[in-house]
Amino acid sequence: MGLTLLKKRCRELGIRRWPHRKLMSLQTLIKNVQEMKKVEGKESEEKLREAIEILESERKMLEEIPDLQLEHKTKRLRQACFKSNYKKRKLMAMMSRPSSSSGAIDYYGQINEDEDEEIKSLLADPVCHPTMMF
Repeated sequence: MGLTLLKKRCRELGIRRWPHRKLMSLQTLIKNVQEMKKVEGKESEEKLREAIEILESERKMLEEIPDLQLEHKTKRLRQACFKSNYKKRKLMAMMSRPSSSSGAIDYYGQINEDEDEEIKSLLADPVCHPTMMF
């Protein structure tokens, strides 16, 4: 089946466009939270497990209703994870350079701690939406 025929069939079924990027973004977010679960201790394991379940249910809902918008809290969590991952990559790049200054490493290290705290707060706060509770 070609791409044009697939799109035509999707439109006949009422699917204007398939949310591939949203689905992949949610999958990446689930992986990020799973990685946090490995690093974190037992005290936050339950909250992270619940967050993973909620993100997976949101992914399933998005598959059933392709025009569904992501929850605001999910978008904020995704943005915080993007930012944290970017800062970690930047820090690793700076550490691999022999001429990096310790001031820059301290600066980025502090931001990483702040980013992690923001992610943890997003996972800990309840969400207004009744089906979404991190």
